[in-house]
Amino acid sequence: MITLLWAFVERLAPRAGTALLMVIFAATSDPTTVGYYAAMMTGYAILQAITDGAAKRIATAAVATTTGTRFLRTYRVWYPILGTLFLACTLAIVGWWGAPVPDLLAMTPMLALPTIMATSIVPLARLQRAGSWKLISGISGSSAAIALLPGHLQRSLCWRESPWCCACTTRSARSHSSS
Repeated sequence: MITLLWAFVERLAPRAGTALLMVIFAATSDPTTVGYYAAMMTGYAILQAITDGAAKRIATAAVATTTGTRFLRTYRVWYPILGTLFLACTLAIVGWWGAPVPDLLAMTPMLALPTIMATSIVPLARLQRAGSWKLISGISGSSAAIALLPGHLQRSLCWRESPWCCACTTRSARSHSSS
């Protein structure tokens, strides 16, 4: 029963952290910036649904067999390349829609997500197979908390006059004050 509880916490922690991050982001940014970020997250969600979700579902059983291990090794080689290419195309589309350069630069770290996910799939599957849900839960909770840190640092180190660190918000604040 306690293993089931830790498994639940492991699934909940990253999602709760992401939800909190999105609420903070929406409260401190303008709707256009949130829309650009949401488009990029939609691209990532599509990528996860097509590839990463399926690989994670079979990874726990795959690490126990030679064929499965070979598949995961191949996945770890090709997923970062193709996933990054897919997200780069998504970022290019967001740029084509008119996202300002600071927003595009702020979204470029998302290009590393396929590499991070592919690298972590085998160790995570081994931990799941060993029943180390409490450790996985701690790692997930820590990563969710760390994800909130860059936004806090960006706000405290903001060099613009605007309370929000976004070029389009600064422009709209200036245009409203000049009219």
